[in-house]
Amino acid sequence: MREIFLSTAKTPSKTNYDGILLRGNIWHLRFTVRGISVAESAHTSNRREAERLRDKRRSELVEQVVLGKLKPIKLHDAIDQFQKSRKGLKSHNNAVYQTNPFKALPNSYLHAVTNAQLLEVIDKRTEEGYKKSTNALTVRYFNAMVNYCIKHSYAVCKKMQGITGVKSKIRWLTVEEEARFFAAMDSKAIDYKRKNAKNDKFMDENRDICLQLSHTGARWHEAADMTWSQVNFDQGTIFVRRGKGGNDTTLTMAPRLAEMLRRRRSADPDGDHIYPRHVGKQCAVTWFRAAVKRAKLSQVDGSVTPHTFRHTFAARLLHFGMALEEVKEMLGHKNIQSTMIYAHLKPNRAAARTVAIFTKIDSERERAESMRNAGALTPEQVAAAYAGIKQDD
Repeated sequence: MREIFLSTAKTPSKTNYDGILLRGNIWHLRFTVRGISVAESAHTSNRREAERLRDKRRSELVEQVVLGKLKPIKLHDAIDQFQKSRKGLKSHNNAVYQTNPFKALPNSYLHAVTNAQLLEVIDKRTEEGYKKSTNALTVRYFNAMVNYCIKHSYAVCKKMQGITGVKSKIRWLTVEEEARFFAAMDSKAIDYKRKNAKNDKFMDENRDICLQLSHTGARWHEAADMTWSQVNFDQGTIFVRRGKGGNDTTLTMAPRLAEMLRRRRSADPDGDHIYPRHVGKQCAVTWFRAAVKRAKLSQVDGSVTPHTFRHTFAARLLHFGMALEEVKEMLGHKNIQSTMIYAHLKPNRAAARTVAIFTKIDSERERAESMRNAGALTPEQVAAAYAGIKQDD
């Protein structure tokens, strides 16, 4: 086979060999294959080990670039290109949020990323409190990024194995639980670790964004990225740009929400974003967990997360008699199937009628027993009274 790489050094020296370069005590790879440059650390001070790594990397590039006609791409570049490809789509924000965690990995070539490295990212998110369903979505978005790279002839790593067995248990807050949460976020009334004026301000902003989540049913990023152009104080409305392919929603603001937003606007009359500290960021779980702990909210029936406010919003609407189709519109769901996860929260009229029937039966029994004990009825008359209870009530 003809030589297909260009040597970076014409004359070998103690620090510059064919395709490897010594910097300090560490060897680095420096060579080119068909115009593709390799410039990375060998992470070793042993020249023989560096030469073996150089030969391995060259062999990989020959196989992938020359024979397979695939282009190498760095992990972070692949993520950036994938995110850019989603710009203008409703899934763009989710693509950014779900793939950014992988930028914590070294910026090596995508095809060299190992499954163990990818699992480290998921394990860390699990330790940070992210739910199994959220991590399952993160894996799907990473695999979508790999598919994007395959489509554009880039050399890729193996896809991650999907996370299965995700349960869709709904955890929502009662009115009393919600009140306890917001009381636990009142910087003026509570004491907490590292309390100072700056952290009080942060807590107030966190409390405000949670109030907006509870009043609009917005997802975290939909609220965090919201701009003042989406709020119309004259008409009393707030416009929610929905993610995940949903339908955008215009909601009428309740007085409490409107009051909070007016307060924030008067404090920042020239700003563009309502919550500038949270723009483009996922929710930092530390402060939220601390608030849940201070509020003593039970998590036996499911974790309490910022998304719990969206479930609570839906539950409130159903409990007060709103139809599932109406709730679908308020949540911005594209189809009713997405809203059906809340169907079991809707008050059951048949159950209410059942209670009424047995309440009447028990009342008649108690009256008959009371009259019998008083000697007003014979056992035969009591039996007749039981038989006379209407079964169609």
